[in-house]
Order: sequence, then C-alpha cells, then structure tokens
Amino acid sequence: MAEWFMGLMSELPIFSKPIPPICLHCDSMSTITKIRSTKYNQKTRRHIQVRLKTIRKFVSQGVFAVDFVGSKDNTADPLTKGLDLNQVIKSRLGMGLKPNNYSTTVATQPI
Repeated sequence: MAEWFMGLMSELPIFSKPIPPICLHCDSMSTITKIRSTKYNQKTRRHIQVRLKTIRKFVSQGVFAVDFVGSKDNTADPLTKGLDLNQVIKSRLGMGLKPNNYSTTVATQPI
C-alpha cells in the first residue's frame, strides 16, 4: 500500500521530486530500536518478524521515516487507550475534531 501511494505521489505533478518519506510517529522506543536494529531475534513470533522485516525494508528504501513522539504529544492516544477528559479534549483539538453538542453535554455532566 505504501509503495502504491509513493508511486501515485510521484506521478502527480503537484508533488516535488524527490518525494519525502512518510513519517511514522511512534511512542515506543523499544519498537523504534527493533526497526533500526539489524540483529535477528529468534524469540520474536513469526507474524511479528514478517511485519518488522517489511517495515525495515520500507525504512531502508526511504518510503518511511520513523520518529519518536512522547505519549503526551501523541494525538492518537485516545484511539489506543483510555484517557481522562482533559487529555481527550486536548487530543481532540490536536486532531482538529469538533464536538457535537450531545457528547459535550453528556461528557461534562457529573455522574
């Protein structure tokens, strides 16, 4: 999918050449270390090895770039874990989402 997207971007005249890599923001330093490492770990499950090999290939080809983003700055956190109301609101604003009146009213009422 990423190769197809990069190919599409290179064919469109609105993008300058060369096309910059797609930036993957990750809040797990251990995952970033595994992506950047060339060591082979036999303890890793096969399906994870396949995914890791694919991501390493794309990073080495310049299709992806992996950057660390702390959990406090990660706007996708509410999509992966439960957060308190203030963090959800901050994340919602960071994603550019607007509240609908019903959920705002319900979310601010005490239980």
